[in-house]
Order: sequence, then C-alpha cells, then structure tokens
Amino acid sequence: MLKPNRFSRGRRGRLLRLLALAAALVGAAEVRADNDLERLEFLETRLDERRGQIVLWQDGWSAVYGAAALFHGTRMFTNSDNDDQVANGVAMLRGLTALTLMRVRPHAGRHGADPMRAAGPPGSLARLTAGEATLAASAHRAARARTVRRHLANVGTNLVF
Repeated sequence: MLKPNRFSRGRRGRLLRLLALAAALVGAAEVRADNDLERLEFLETRLDERRGQIVLWQDGWSAVYGAAALFHGTRMFTNSDNDDQVANGVAMLRGLTALTLMRVRPHAGRHGADPMRAAGPPGSLARLTAGEATLAASAHRAARARTVRRHLANVGTNLVF
C-alpha cells in the first residue's frame, strides 16, 4: 500500500502555481528596477547634455530683452520729441516685462540633472521622480508656448503697445 502523500494533487498544483507567480513577480520587480535605472541614466544624461543649450537660450533672450530695454530707455530720456519719448518708454516697458518674465519663470532644465542628484542617493526613486518632474515641467512649458491663447496674447500686447 502506498503511503499517503502530505500534499494532495490539488494542493501540490496550487503550491506550484503560487511558486510560479512568486517567481514571476520577483522577475518583474527586477525588470522594473532595471527599467528604472535605465530611465534614470537616460534622464540624467539628457538633462546634462541639454543644459548648455537651455542656458544659452535663457541668457541669450535675457540679454536681448535687457539690451532693448536699455536702448529704448536711453532714447526715451535723450529724445526731445514727446511722441518718440512715449513710444520708446512703451518699448522699454515691453523689454523690461519680457526680461522680468524670463527671470521669474526660467526654464526647468537650466540646472541640468543637478536637482535630480540633490533629490536622493544614486539609483533612488527620489532621483527618478525629480528627473521626471523636470521633464514634465519642460514639456508643459513647450506645450504652453505653442498655444493659440499664448500667440493671441502676444499679438494683443504688441497691438496695444
């Protein structure tokens, strides 16, 4: 006579399915961890690569707006014609407003991956979250700059002034 097995056929099947599920979950966690590390490296690399371009864009336009404000401000005070003084004063105000907006709302990627590195230790989820937040802020800024409302506001400002 055969000894009764501790695990019946149904229990053994459930145990094997449970072990297979656990192995699959552990494997998925490792893949996710590898995927997170790859995303983290990708974000750090891209943010650092683009930092120079973003800083050049930010500082370049700031210089243009500052120079325009200075030029028109100088012309406003040195011109004897009242109409020209008003026109140059308005142009100076537009340049100062644009410069102020550039400094108050700077580009999210101007610091590269430094905010990511400051968010936590290497390979941490906090770094990944900070990098994705920077990417999302940059994408939001780019999408907002291309809206019809934004263009109409710029056209309206130029028509009024």
